[in-house]
Amino acid sequence: MATQGPETIPDHWRDALVLMLAHGSKTTPDATNVVLAQASRLAARNLFSDVQAAFLRDTPHPREIIDQALQRDIYVVPFMTSEGYSIETLIPKAIGLAGPPTERSSLNPRHQIHICQSIGTHRKIEDQIVTLINEVISSNDLPIHDTVAIIASHGTGRHPGNNKQSTLLANRISESCGVHEAHAVFIEEPPFITEWQTLTDRSNVLIIPHLMTFGRHAAVDVPAAVGIPPDTTAFQRTLCGGRMYGPHETHGRSIWFAPTIGSFDTIPDIVVERIRDRGHL
Repeated sequence: MATQGPETIPDHWRDALVLMLAHGSKTTPDATNVVLAQASRLAARNLFSDVQAAFLRDTPHPREIIDQALQRDIYVVPFMTSEGYSIETLIPKAIGLAGPPTERSSLNPRHQIHICQSIGTHRKIEDQIVTLINEVISSNDLPIHDTVAIIASHGTGRHPGNNKQSTLLANRISESCGVHEAHAVFIEEPPFITEWQTLTDRSNVLIIPHLMTFGRHAAVDVPAAVGIPPDTTAFQRTLCGGRMYGPHETHGRSIWFAPTIGSFDTIPDIVVERIRDRGHL
């Protein structure tokens, strides 16, 4: 085993490539910045031969990086919120796996590809969301009986994974935070984010975008749906900076809007743990 400061790592990590693989978007290119930043933060720890960001719908594409990689072991860590459609279908197709997502294979025989669990399903994500919520409640003296958390997620009819993950998160938050209730809402399936006012009559509303990057959904769709003008400089700068925005008064409510989970400072630690969990067979 080799060591890096206080952290003990497997010897083969020194020669491995890590790919943080996100969706990406041609319409909101700035959304890639958070992935690139987290990849740089992990690379600075010098645990691996290289750490790069890749995107399914943007550049660089994972196949492009893999085809040019000199490393034998490649760890693909999905920069995503759940274990659903993207991980089971889109990623294997994009990479060209010859078997199920957990099989390590490649068109190039020198590569061994290890697909890890997604970042968003790690318990540390939930822990940091709980911390964010409790900090807002404490610093603003919000009464529990009049405070609600809304988990705003994408959702899709193609796979129940995203819905289940967000709903589970809402249930755990309602049990561990100083809120009266918590609800999961979605952009593409019911209950829709646009219906949030029918779900609760609480005065203080904490919007938690269960989204990895500050792309169109987090930057435009979700804030607009809850009554926050998305094009204001203050809102954009606050969220791009990974900070909580609010309170914003609208519809007779006080609303706080949390940063996307991809900006959390625990992301590099989570990536390391996902790779360690994947093991090396």
